[in-house]
Amino acid sequence: MFNDFITLAVFGSTVLTLALSTTQLLVSSLNYPGGEALSLLHNHVATIPNNFTSIPNSALDVDLTLIRASRKELNIHVDVLSCMTGITRFLQRPAVARYHHNATTKTTTTVLFPFRYDKTEDPETLLHPGFWSQFDYALMEEPGKAIGKWEIVRTVYGFAGYNELLRPGDEVKPSFPYSGSGNDTWHGVEDGAFGYVVLRLMPSRYSLLTRWDLRISKVIDEWSKVSRYEMLVLLRTFVRKYTGGWWYGPRMEPKIYILRQIKG
Repeated sequence: MFNDFITLAVFGSTVLTLALSTTQLLVSSLNYPGGEALSLLHNHVATIPNNFTSIPNSALDVDLTLIRASRKELNIHVDVLSCMTGITRFLQRPAVARYHHNATTKTTTTVLFPFRYDKTEDPETLLHPGFWSQFDYALMEEPGKAIGKWEIVRTVYGFAGYNELLRPGDEVKPSFPYSGSGNDTWHGVEDGAFGYVVLRLMPSRYSLLTRWDLRISKVIDEWSKVSRYEMLVLLRTFVRKYTGGWWYGPRMEPKIYILRQIKG
């Protein structure tokens, strides 16, 4: 009897330790919004429509066409907070490949757009409009400091304390960035948060793709666009359904903004 109790206690403590360590690991990963922002930016650029001629009304597509015609580079500025919260050389990529299909000649041309990363910190340099004109994208803690005409492609949330307490009846209205056809649009989500992202990850959603391997590949591609904040909201929504509305966990707030410069 005593030995059984000791065995059960050891087993229980092991499971509890594993659960606590896993939770701490997941919470710790929320402290690196800069690294997450760079990964999301890479995925965003990779999903810009391939065919430059067939989608002339896409602002992002036209923007890439201009880049190809001028210097074939994607210039990205990352600010101090981004560098301090996860951006390292291990996350930087040499280039992104785009494919231009000519319907007339039925040929496909591969064009490589090298990434060039800038980490300038000098305050005086950052005040010159000419400095900012060279960039296509920027990762910024404060979007207003980017001089010129910019738009927010995506907002990346980060850990802001382990003190979010929600009671039954408390409402939260997060905004999810949804990537569709290479363009980011915004949708307010409340109770439908769980179904919202799960729907994106269901292979049946891509029924036009006849092969299952292509469907699974599409699901994996969609999963790469789901941020840690979205995952946390999914978990929170799921837990509250079974706790009568109670939740206690990490609080998240906007940390890094992914900006795209509007040219022309």
